[in-house]
Amino acid sequence: MGHTVTIANNGQEAVLAFQAASFDLILMDVQMPEMDGYQATSRIRELEGGRSRIPIVAMTARAMKGDREHCLDAGMDGYVPKPVRRDELYQAITPFFASISSPVSANPQPREGTVAWSRVLAEFGGDRALLADVLGTLLGEIPILVTNLEQAIAASNHKEAHRFAHTLKGSLRILHATPLIELAEGLESAAHGGNLQSVGLVLVTLKSRLAELLQEVKAYRGREITNLGAQ
Repeated sequence: MGHTVTIANNGQEAVLAFQAASFDLILMDVQMPEMDGYQATSRIRELEGGRSRIPIVAMTARAMKGDREHCLDAGMDGYVPKPVRRDELYQAITPFFASISSPVSANPQPREGTVAWSRVLAEFGGDRALLADVLGTLLGEIPILVTNLEQAIAASNHKEAHRFAHTLKGSLRILHATPLIELAEGLESAAHGGNLQSVGLVLVTLKSRLAELLQEVKAYRGREITNLGAQ
Protein backbone atom coordinates (compact mmCIF):
# COMPACT_ATOMS: atom_id res chain seq x y z
CA MET A 1 0.00 0.00 0.00
CA GLY A 2 3.02 2.25 -0.32
CA HIS A 3 4.29 2.12 3.25
CA THR A 4 7.81 1.41 4.46
CA VAL A 5 7.77 -1.27 7.16
CA THR A 6 10.20 -1.80 10.02
CA ILE A 7 10.04 -5.18 11.78
CA ALA A 8 10.59 -5.71 15.50
CA ASN A 9 10.95 -9.32 16.66
CA ASN A 10 9.47 -8.78 20.12
CA GLY A 11 7.88 -6.14 22.32
CA GLN A 12 11.19 -4.90 23.69
CA GLU A 13 12.50 -4.29 20.17
CA ALA A 14 9.25 -2.48 19.35
CA VAL A 15 9.74 -0.09 22.26
CA LEU A 16 13.37 0.53 21.30
CA ALA A 17 12.38 1.17 17.67
CA PHE A 18 9.72 3.63 18.82
CA GLN A 19 12.34 5.50 20.84
CA ALA A 20 14.89 5.50 18.03
CA ALA A 21 12.81 6.67 15.07
CA SER A 22 9.57 8.32 14.00
CA PHE A 23 6.68 6.13 12.83
CA ASP A 24 3.13 6.81 11.67
CA LEU A 25 1.56 3.62 13.01
CA ILE A 26 2.45 0.43 14.90
CA LEU A 27 0.99 -3.01 14.12
CA MET A 28 1.41 -4.66 17.52
CA ASP A 29 1.39 -8.44 17.83
CA VAL A 30 -0.24 -9.35 21.13
CA GLN A 31 1.66 -12.55 21.92
CA MET A 32 5.45 -12.11 21.71
CA PRO A 33 8.44 -13.36 23.70
CA GLU A 34 10.32 -11.19 26.24
CA MET A 35 7.65 -8.46 26.25
CA ASP A 36 4.14 -9.02 24.91
CA GLY A 37 2.05 -6.54 22.98
CA TYR A 38 0.10 -5.31 25.98
CA GLN A 39 3.29 -4.57 27.92
CA ALA A 40 4.92 -2.90 24.92
CA THR A 41 1.86 -0.73 24.33
CA SER A 42 1.77 0.30 27.97
CA ARG A 43 5.45 1.25 27.86
CA ILE A 44 5.02 3.27 24.66
CA ARG A 45 2.08 5.15 26.16
CA GLU A 46 4.23 5.93 29.21
CA LEU A 47 7.02 7.25 26.97
CA GLU A 48 4.55 9.45 25.10
CA GLY A 49 3.61 11.06 28.38
CA GLY A 50 0.23 12.22 27.10
CA ARG A 51 1.78 14.03 24.13
CA SER A 52 1.19 13.15 20.46
CA ARG A 53 -0.25 9.63 20.35
CA ILE A 54 0.95 7.10 17.77
CA PRO A 55 -1.83 4.79 16.52
CA ILE A 56 -1.31 1.19 17.65
CA VAL A 57 -3.32 -1.55 15.90
CA ALA A 58 -3.36 -4.90 17.70
CA MET A 59 -2.83 -8.22 15.89
CA THR A 60 -3.87 -11.48 17.55
CA ALA A 61 -4.54 -15.03 16.37
CA ARG A 62 -6.96 -15.68 19.22
CA ALA A 63 -9.93 -13.73 17.80
CA MET A 64 -11.99 -14.66 20.87
CA LYS A 65 -14.92 -12.75 22.30
CA GLY A 66 -13.69 -9.79 24.30
CA ASP A 67 -10.21 -9.72 22.75
CA ARG A 68 -10.92 -6.53 20.80
CA GLU A 69 -12.12 -4.78 23.95
CA HIS A 70 -9.08 -6.03 25.87
CA CYS A 71 -6.78 -4.57 23.23
CA LEU A 72 -8.55 -1.21 23.27
CA ASP A 73 -8.53 -1.11 27.08
CA ALA A 74 -4.76 -1.72 26.95
CA GLY A 75 -4.27 1.51 25.03
CA MET A 76 -4.44 0.26 21.46
CA ASP A 77 -6.46 2.05 18.81
CA GLY A 78 -7.58 -0.78 16.54
CA TYR A 79 -7.64 -4.53 16.10
CA VAL A 80 -7.04 -7.01 13.28
CA PRO A 81 -7.08 -10.84 13.60
CA LYS A 82 -4.18 -13.02 12.42
CA PRO A 83 -3.26 -14.24 9.95
CA VAL A 84 -3.64 -10.74 8.58
CA ARG A 85 -6.00 -10.55 5.61
CA ARG A 86 -5.40 -7.84 3.03
CA ASP A 87 -8.89 -6.35 3.21
CA GLU A 88 -9.09 -6.55 7.01
CA LEU A 89 -5.71 -4.85 7.36
CA TYR A 90 -6.78 -2.14 4.92
CA GLN A 91 -9.95 -1.50 6.92
CA ALA A 92 -8.01 -1.41 10.20
CA ILE A 93 -5.40 1.17 9.14
CA THR A 94 -7.44 3.28 6.71
CA PRO A 95 -8.81 5.55 9.49
CA PHE A 96 -5.22 6.58 10.25
CA PHE A 97 -4.17 7.00 6.60
CA ALA A 98 -6.97 8.69 4.73
CA SER A 99 -4.86 8.99 1.58
CA ILE A 100 -4.35 5.22 1.08
CA SER A 101 -5.61 3.99 -2.27
CA SER A 102 -8.00 1.05 -2.36
CA PRO A 103 -6.26 -2.31 -2.80
CA VAL A 104 -6.31 -3.74 -6.30
CA SER A 105 -8.68 -6.68 -6.61
CA ALA A 106 -7.43 -9.87 -8.17
CA ASN A 107 -9.39 -12.66 -9.82
CA PRO A 108 -6.99 -15.61 -9.78
CA GLN A 109 -7.86 -19.07 -11.00
CA PRO A 110 -5.42 -21.37 -9.21
CA ARG A 111 -5.70 -25.12 -8.81
CA GLU A 112 -7.91 -26.36 -6.02
CA GLY A 113 -7.24 -29.14 -3.50
CA THR A 114 -8.07 -29.73 0.13
CA VAL A 115 -6.86 -26.18 0.78
CA ALA A 116 -9.01 -23.40 -0.67
CA TRP A 117 -6.17 -22.11 -2.81
CA SER A 118 -8.26 -19.55 -4.69
CA ARG A 119 -9.25 -17.94 -1.39
CA VAL A 120 -5.70 -18.08 -0.04
CA LEU A 121 -4.25 -16.53 -3.19
CA ALA A 122 -6.90 -13.82 -3.26
CA GLU A 123 -5.90 -12.78 0.25
CA PHE A 124 -2.34 -12.36 -1.02
CA GLY A 125 -3.66 -9.92 -3.60
CA GLY A 126 -3.03 -12.43 -6.39
CA ASP A 127 0.71 -12.24 -5.76
CA ARG A 128 1.81 -15.79 -6.54
CA ALA A 129 5.48 -15.06 -5.88
CA LEU A 130 4.71 -13.76 -2.37
CA LEU A 131 2.45 -16.73 -1.65
CA ALA A 132 5.14 -19.17 -2.80
CA ASP A 133 7.62 -17.43 -0.48
CA VAL A 134 5.26 -17.66 2.50
CA LEU A 135 4.49 -21.30 1.74
CA GLY A 136 8.22 -22.00 1.77
CA THR A 137 8.41 -20.46 5.22
CA LEU A 138 5.48 -22.57 6.42
CA LEU A 139 7.07 -25.76 5.10
CA GLY A 140 10.08 -25.06 7.29
CA GLU A 141 8.23 -23.59 10.26
CA ILE A 142 5.45 -26.12 10.88
CA PRO A 143 7.69 -29.19 11.42
CA ILE A 144 9.83 -27.15 13.83
CA LEU A 145 6.73 -26.10 15.78
CA VAL A 146 5.64 -29.73 16.05
CA THR A 147 9.09 -30.73 17.33
CA ASN A 148 9.03 -27.86 19.83
CA LEU A 149 5.59 -28.98 21.00
CA GLU A 150 6.82 -32.53 21.55
CA GLN A 151 9.81 -31.26 23.52
CA ALA A 152 7.60 -29.01 25.65
CA ILE A 153 5.32 -31.95 26.42
CA ALA A 154 8.31 -34.14 27.33
CA ALA A 155 9.56 -31.38 29.64
CA SER A 156 6.08 -30.94 31.21
CA ASN A 157 6.22 -27.26 30.21
CA HIS A 158 2.61 -26.33 29.55
CA LYS A 159 3.39 -22.64 29.01
CA GLU A 160 5.78 -23.40 26.17
CA ALA A 161 3.34 -25.97 24.76
CA HIS A 162 0.62 -23.33 24.79
CA ARG A 163 2.85 -20.83 22.98
CA PHE A 164 3.85 -23.28 20.24
CA ALA A 165 0.26 -24.47 19.77
CA HIS A 166 -0.85 -20.86 19.45
CA THR A 167 1.80 -20.17 16.80
CA LEU A 168 0.93 -23.36 14.91
CA LYS A 169 -2.74 -22.36 14.85
CA GLY A 170 -1.83 -19.01 13.34
CA SER A 171 0.22 -20.69 10.62
CA LEU A 172 -2.66 -23.02 9.74
CA ARG A 173 -5.07 -20.10 9.50
CA ILE A 174 -3.06 -18.78 6.57
CA LEU A 175 -4.15 -21.89 4.66
CA HIS A 176 -7.76 -21.92 5.90
CA ALA A 177 -7.15 -25.51 7.01
CA THR A 178 -10.23 -25.50 9.25
CA PRO A 179 -10.14 -29.09 10.60
CA LEU A 180 -6.46 -28.71 11.51
CA ILE A 181 -7.06 -25.27 12.99
CA GLU A 182 -9.67 -26.82 15.27
CA LEU A 183 -7.17 -29.48 16.36
CA ALA A 184 -4.57 -26.78 17.04
CA GLU A 185 -7.15 -24.85 19.07
CA GLY A 186 -7.73 -28.01 21.10
CA LEU A 187 -3.98 -28.24 21.69
CA GLU A 188 -3.84 -24.62 22.75
CA SER A 189 -6.78 -24.95 25.11
CA ALA A 190 -5.46 -28.16 26.72
CA ALA A 191 -1.99 -26.68 27.15
CA HIS A 192 -3.44 -23.52 28.67
CA GLY A 193 -5.21 -25.70 31.23
CA GLY A 194 -2.02 -27.65 31.93
CA ASN A 195 -3.44 -30.90 30.53
CA LEU A 196 -0.35 -32.11 28.69
CA GLN A 197 -1.69 -35.67 28.41
CA SER A 198 -4.52 -34.38 26.22
CA VAL A 199 -2.06 -32.24 24.29
CA GLY A 200 -0.01 -35.32 23.47
CA LEU A 201 -3.04 -37.29 22.32
CA VAL A 202 -4.31 -34.51 20.05
CA LEU A 203 -0.82 -33.95 18.68
CA VAL A 204 -0.62 -37.57 17.47
CA THR A 205 -3.74 -37.02 15.35
CA LEU A 206 -2.62 -33.60 14.19
CA LYS A 207 0.80 -34.83 13.07
CA SER A 208 -0.65 -37.30 10.57
CA ARG A 209 -2.98 -34.65 9.18
CA LEU A 210 -0.14 -32.15 8.98
CA ALA A 211 1.97 -34.58 6.95
CA GLU A 212 -0.78 -34.73 4.33
CA LEU A 213 -1.23 -30.97 4.37
CA LEU A 214 2.47 -30.27 3.96
CA GLN A 215 2.60 -32.60 0.95
CA GLU A 216 -0.18 -30.61 -0.67
CA VAL A 217 1.50 -27.30 0.17
CA LYS A 218 4.81 -28.52 -1.25
CA ALA A 219 3.15 -29.70 -4.47
CA TYR A 220 1.20 -26.47 -4.93
CA ARG A 221 4.25 -24.34 -4.26
CA GLY A 222 6.30 -26.37 -6.74
CA ARG A 223 3.71 -25.83 -9.47
CA GLU A 224 3.55 -22.11 -8.78
CA ILE A 225 7.34 -21.75 -8.88
CA THR A 226 7.43 -23.64 -12.17
CA ASN A 227 4.71 -21.40 -13.63
CA LEU A 228 6.47 -18.25 -12.43
CA GLY A 229 9.71 -19.40 -14.00
CA ALA A 230 7.97 -20.00 -17.31
CA GLN A 231 6.58 -16.47 -17.48
